[in-house]
Amino acid sequence: MAADLRRSSGGRLSGMALSSPRHVKLGQELRRLRVAAKLSMVDVHSEVDMSVATFSRLELGKKKDIDEQTVWVLLRRYGASDDDTRAVLALWETCRQEVEQWWDAYGDTVSSAYAEFIRAEHTAIECQTFTPLGLPGLTQTERYARALTAQTDGGGEERTAIFTEVRLLRQKRLYADPPLRMTAFITEAALRIDVGGERVMREQLQHLLILAELPNVHLVVIPFGSAAVAILGSGFTKFDYPDEEPSVIINAGAAGPFPATDEPSYIQRGQRLIDRLMGAGLAPGESVAMIRQYVTKWSDREF
Repeated sequence: MAADLRRSSGGRLSGMALSSPRHVKLGQELRRLRVAAKLSMVDVHSEVDMSVATFSRLELGKKKDIDEQTVWVLLRRYGASDDDTRAVLALWETCRQEVEQWWDAYGDTVSSAYAEFIRAEHTAIECQTFTPLGLPGLTQTERYARALTAQTDGGGEERTAIFTEVRLLRQKRLYADPPLRMTAFITEAALRIDVGGERVMREQLQHLLILAELPNVHLVVIPFGSAAVAILGSGFTKFDYPDEEPSVIINAGAAGPFPATDEPSYIQRGQRLIDRLMGAGLAPGESVAMIRQYVTKWSDREF
């Protein structure tokens, strides 16, 4: 699946940044009102000082710098009802608030692909995540995240500190109101691979046990005995959104996340993979029991 999702498919995998789900929704609503008013893009684009191409990007949710005056001009031109006007303006306000977020302060270090990943995560209501040989970022302790980044990124202490800080800030979504619902697929290999030494690993696995008690967190351990299904290359995360907004899948490799896709065929393929991982994984109680076993193994170094 990892290789398939990297192919250019006519979707959003050819290097194009993922549109915000809320910007997509705003564009769809504006297009619906335009079509209902029996107007073409050619009829209205000049009224908001846009080219037809730029206006098309607006309706596709790919133009994020939309000012309130533009929205008002379009609503009046379309003869929008009071209810539609209120709904579209409320949606525009959520888009405006989304444009500047905490991760923007890390723009000189965080890549655009990683920023889009964080944005997708920040606005999702649920995610299913799989990392074959490591623990998902939302589950990592500070010591584990720091050791993993230092060993895999090679960008020096300052860069390691920044990426660790970003990862910890992302984890606030698990405790928000409402919290992000997460299913994390964790291979037995990830419980055993040494990241930072015995103390770091014990602390990390004990943290997993604490996370497992949260009602919005579901940990699924895939034991060595059924791990063949997990030999799939790089990991991925599937994000789901409210109000019928399309799900997205973002692949993650050693160099960071790849561009995202919301193409239905890839979402369906990702869901089939999630179903296979779920079938290969241990039940919740058994997953917790295996994590506890590895806490003991790291204490006694019994491998």
